[in-house]
Amino acid sequence: MIALLLSALLAQEEGFQVNTSPVRFRSVELRPGILSTSDLDMNVGDFVEIVNDGLNPDFESRLRFDETTRLDAFTFGVAFDFNLFRLGVEGFFGDWEGEGTVTFGQAGGPFTTVPVELEGDAWGAHFTVEWPALRYESPAFAATLGPVLGANWFHEEVDDVPESPLPFEEHVNALVGSFGPRLTLSLRFDRVEISAELEVSALFGQLSGFEERAALGLGLRF
Repeated sequence: MIALLLSALLAQEEGFQVNTSPVRFRSVELRPGILSTSDLDMNVGDFVEIVNDGLNPDFESRLRFDETTRLDAFTFGVAFDFNLFRLGVEGFFGDWEGEGTVTFGQAGGPFTTVPVELEGDAWGAHFTVEWPALRYESPAFAATLGPVLGANWFHEEVDDVPESPLPFEEHVNALVGSFGPRLTLSLRFDRVEISAELEVSALFGQLSGFEERAALGLGLRF
């Protein structure tokens, strides 16, 4: 019902349509871009280091993650347009900062807890399926707007934590879902297409919050 109503409204403007077109291969596109996130809640478990000298009780140091306060990265990927939907895959590499706490002490004795600032390199992968629901097309220009569902893998290296009496040489692996709108604007030159896109998605899973992605694309149309 909603799709029929939108179709009726947009049909009054030449070139606009609600995308219910048949599946066919339209184009392949290379897409460099950037990724930015902030204030992501982390549900990835704690890191624990324990030492025992054989004489004294175990000494334990526990690192707890609270949030990723910033993650910025460069991205590079490829997208395939099948008219009714688009599939994409990309990798990213950058760095991150976060906050957490370190708790340490001997087993059976008092423990000390201190807040810590975390940082390190970050990389991973982003897989998406998009429905370009609203589409405008002319011989020289195209624009689409629609929802994108993504599956993501985040890998975050943890640099040295000076506040911890025991060294941590750890990393975070997080599987994360994403969902949000994507706007794409394209200029067409015969079979070559140059595009710019912006995506804002909510993350859910081991990381939760919001991310923004922007990319430029160079595509070949069929």
